[in-house]
This record gives sequence, C-alpha cells and structure tokens, in this order.
Amino acid sequence: MTGTDPRKKQIHLTAACQCGQVAFEVVGAPIVTAVCYCASCQKAGHAFEAMPSAPHVMDDDCGTPMMLYRKD
Repeated sequence: MTGTDPRKKQIHLTAACQCGQVAFEVVGAPIVTAVCYCASCQKAGHAFEAMPSAPHVMDDDCGTPMMLYRKD
C-alpha cells in the first residue's frame, strides 16, 4: 500500500512556449500557491500579457498567481 487514496485524481499540468522549444510538466499538488502584488511581479505580468498572442496571466486585481513545486 502506498498511502495514497486511489480515488484522488493525480494533478498533471503542462506548459510550453509558443515556439515549442521549452516545455514542462508538473505532477501532483504544489507545495505552496500564492498571489504576489509586488512591483516586480506586476511589471513582469504586464510584460508577459503585452506579448503577441499571450494569455491573461494576472488576476483581476493585478496580482500574479504562482505555484511552487519540488524539483523532483
């Protein structure tokens, strides 16, 4: 027995850049989820959203959501 509940669905998230040269996958729940409101994150969020065909990355209140995962 592994200690995990087989009824719980394992989380799989993937992301890739538009050119396809960078991609990653995360499995499982993040260690921490947060929303940052510092000037640096807001500046980066606005810069990402200004790129051609970019998705919306900031919350409605201009926060930048983030998740922290283990490297392994």
